[in-house]
Amino acid sequence: MNDPMRQKTRKKHRKGKRIVLSLLVLILTISAVRFTVNQTAFQDFLHFNTDVASMEHGWNLILVNWEYKIPKDWKVELTELSNGQSVDSRIYPDLQQMFDDMRAQEIYPVVASGYRTAKRQRELMDDKVDSFLAQGYSRSEAKSEAKKWVADVGYSEHQTGLAVDINADGVNSSGQQVYAWLADNAWKYGFILRYPEDKTEITKTDYEPWHYRYVGAESAAKIYESGLCLEEYIGMMQTMFALSSSVGMLLRIVRGIYTVELLPATVLGTIGILLGKRVGLKMLKKISKENMMKLVYSMIAVSGILTIAANT
Repeated sequence: MNDPMRQKTRKKHRKGKRIVLSLLVLILTISAVRFTVNQTAFQDFLHFNTDVASMEHGWNLILVNWEYKIPKDWKVELTELSNGQSVDSRIYPDLQQMFDDMRAQEIYPVVASGYRTAKRQRELMDDKVDSFLAQGYSRSEAKSEAKKWVADVGYSEHQTGLAVDINADGVNSSGQQVYAWLADNAWKYGFILRYPEDKTEITKTDYEPWHYRYVGAESAAKIYESGLCLEEYIGMMQTMFALSSSVGMLLRIVRGIYTVELLPATVLGTIGILLGKRVGLKMLKKISKENMMKLVYSMIAVSGILTIAANT
């Protein structure tokens, strides 16, 4: 190839690289703005606005709220407490240790409400609606007000077994003593205040100083130190994943590992992944998890066979 052709090719590659770099900078900027302005909006985009809670970050970080309901395949093994309440067995050791340490400091807590069945959750919602109806609210107004305090069936953390309402025993301690201790120390045991007073616009639930959710010691420490609520924390994790992926691609371009010629394949692959996730989530609502896994494994097998055939 003569020199003019080489220069033309190099110039074309440099131009293409600048385009790719510009696109990545744009992605990084949009991601940063999304995170700053509305973290949950970015999360919604990544989840395609599905109304089923995701467990992609682990069972302890499942986000169940007014928007995301408990997955149909969610299973919970319960441990019964001395007062008849129950919690997910995985959180029991940390809960018991926290209560032991509180009692050692002469603060006496009780779990007023732990795991709830769908039937019990429905009863609580109906009772709360009735209480607002008795105050003169219309049916729609009563339902709206009730949702600020009680979640609909399937949208309550209590149904996961990971949430506990902690109050005082009413004899040896006051509610304020218990709430103050929990606010300062619960994170050390993996529990977070689920509905902070300054986060009601995000959680859509009024301040509940008694409602604590287990997320694990590592995440609880980060949430406590940052002052985020669970919705914001999950949104931050999603955003950081997107940012790290963009930065990784940027470094590959700078090092020459990723070239402009790979851009079309990257774009098509990304579109395929996003569409595949969306279709998969919709299919999962219509077929069982077992059949879904069989379908996925079959598609992987077919893809492998086609790849081998194409390279022989």
